[in-house]
Amino acid sequence: MKRFEDFNYYEMLEVPVNSHELEIRQAYKDALSIYNEDSLVTYTLFTSEERADILKKVETAFTTLIDKKARANYDTMLVESGNLDESILDEKDQRKPIPLFPSCKSIDEEAFFKKIK
Repeated sequence: MKRFEDFNYYEMLEVPVNSHELEIRQAYKDALSIYNEDSLVTYTLFTSEERADILKKVETAFTTLIDKKARANYDTMLVESGNLDESILDEKDQRKPIPLFPSCKSIDEEAFFKKIK
């Protein structure tokens, strides 16, 4: 089993390499709730110094992955070190967020008023 110090930023936040910004934000919130001082999940597993160190690393992972330029540099560094396959980076741009509500620019007023009635 890998130690937390050996995880890359994607593994720390438990997101795939081709994840979108929204997924990274949600994973960051989840990580904060897991490693928070008040968390019962990890209360007895870590000392306060270890917890502070983990939270600092999670914060660094989040700030790097949320910034497009820093993320591109980090991905390049992972590829050069052999920890990431370069073909995965080509697939990264394919993943986009899915809108919750369909957006249409033109509204059919007649159909809209029929729905209201």
